[in-house]
Amino acid sequence: MSSLMPLPCLMAMPPNWYGLPTATMAVRGKPIFLLPTGWNKCRWPSRTKGGYIPPKLEVLMWNMLAAGISTLFFVALSLTNRLPLVEPEPTTGCFLVSFTDKEAQNFDPTTYFHPQALERRKNLGLPLYDERDLPLNERYVEAVAHVVDSLRYRLRWFNAVSVQASPAQLLQLSQLPFVDSIRPLGHYVHARPASTNKARPSLANPKLDTLLSLSRGLMQLDSLEAHGLWGRGIRIAIFDAGFKEADTHPALAYARSKGHILQTRNFYQPGASVYAHSTHGTEVMSCIAGMMEGRQLGCAKEAEFLLARTEHEKKELPAEEDHWLAAAQWADQQGAHIINSSITFTHERYTYEDMDGKTSMVSRAAAIATQKGILVVCAMGNEGEKAWKYMGAPADAPEVLSVGGSMPMLPMHIKFASIGPNSAGKLKPDVAAPAYVVTAWKKGRFDINAGTSFASPLVAGLAACMLQQDSSLRPAALSAGIRSLGHYYPYFDYYLGYGVPQAGKLFRDSLPLPSPTFSVDFRADSVILHFDPQLMARDTLQHPNGRVLYYHLQQPDSSLSACYFDLIPNSTRHYFFLRKSTSSGMLRIWFEGYLYEHELEVMQEGK
Repeated sequence: MSSLMPLPCLMAMPPNWYGLPTATMAVRGKPIFLLPTGWNKCRWPSRTKGGYIPPKLEVLMWNMLAAGISTLFFVALSLTNRLPLVEPEPTTGCFLVSFTDKEAQNFDPTTYFHPQALERRKNLGLPLYDERDLPLNERYVEAVAHVVDSLRYRLRWFNAVSVQASPAQLLQLSQLPFVDSIRPLGHYVHARPASTNKARPSLANPKLDTLLSLSRGLMQLDSLEAHGLWGRGIRIAIFDAGFKEADTHPALAYARSKGHILQTRNFYQPGASVYAHSTHGTEVMSCIAGMMEGRQLGCAKEAEFLLARTEHEKKELPAEEDHWLAAAQWADQQGAHIINSSITFTHERYTYEDMDGKTSMVSRAAAIATQKGILVVCAMGNEGEKAWKYMGAPADAPEVLSVGGSMPMLPMHIKFASIGPNSAGKLKPDVAAPAYVVTAWKKGRFDINAGTSFASPLVAGLAACMLQQDSSLRPAALSAGIRSLGHYYPYFDYYLGYGVPQAGKLFRDSLPLPSPTFSVDFRADSVILHFDPQLMARDTLQHPNGRVLYYHLQQPDSSLSACYFDLIPNSTRHYFFLRKSTSSGMLRIWFEGYLYEHELEVMQEGK
């Protein structure tokens, strides 16, 4: 149960606009499905004939029936000697084999790193290399290669190799004296591109122009162009499922004409072109450097790019996680300043408890990348309406700038976007951006796309512009700077983080303290807000559906025991919610630029 309970406003119940939730978040249970999804759709007896069986009981009944039939089948075969006693063929999987040490050797960073990588380290005051950059002991690598089915990647950062191996081979590896540990790496894992893949049929250009203006206006991206910031000289690595048409699409013609696509690498199919398989990466890149009829779709048309295909877009195939690890190491070597990942690893591989920022290997790799001066920007994912709800790795890592999703016309959580916090209670997302935007689309067209996949690159482009302005910013300072641009900073919640960044704040020396936009009364267990009628009647064309109210209750450990948002119609004059008698903590309410804070104490009986 939450500590705060929203109730209707005194004049009218604000509409549940676009079906957006207003409840607090609870740690999910772990669903178990023993039957194919299609079986769960069977309904007997009919819902409409008075004999409805609850879905959970129904699934349990079908599971028991299936188990009984299977048992009878195998018993019958056994009795008739028709069931051969043959051991199943051992399967292979992908594993990370870590070594105990690295061989002492001379290492010349100038021959390993791109000059841009060395320059990045110098600008940030970092050492040119550390022990994690040293090569692996080749004797160890060769010994492992002789045992396993295949050697996949040399992962210097982890002093490890990723391999394809069977259980018998793993047993052999465990006996080697220089093997420190062996852990599975995404056996039968699929990483989800954080896109809903629901682009609409092409609309008339005026409608696309309107949506583009809304999303750009929400983030105030035009202010970057006005100050000559386009991400010039900043190198961005994009990890995705493919970049089909990126070499031909008109949205990226400017980037190609300037030679801004510097390197490509296909980790999923070594040696193959990245300009195939999926357009998802092309759509993502267009949100950074794309152009439509002379207008930027993002804000960093002068940025440079490293394109890495790390995943399959749709098929659930074994072992993908080490592609991300190898790509991060490659991006560092090639001098990337920013990594944008619209790939997240969720319930196919991990539980919510694993979303602590240090369990998954991709989250650990992302943390190492930030230590080497690379800002990692990652989409939260699109699990907001599903059982999982929460972010996927590596968005759970505290070092990663995680991006949630907002509506394009106002800073309000879009219902499909994943939410926080991570399982260690750390605030996630960090910020949010429009997740319903105009992107490049198939066959050289432009269209509307939805997903946090497209919110993340908008923030990555903003980061590139900020680095162009000040190349000495380390990832932690850059992340903090972007969070401070949030539209309701220093307020925060688990839906939008610190809010939607407003680039215009970069060019204001100081912001005046906002005047109160509401007053507060505490009456018994009720918290009542009174809105200024003149404020609510102002700018109704800009706010035709109303204005967003946010409030949360923060505990001493910085976690939120409750957080809500609601759309307040312009006709509303009063709004109230209830508090539990046992609730305590810092109550914060944000509305139209004004932040109200009040320390709640446990209510005494009779008051």
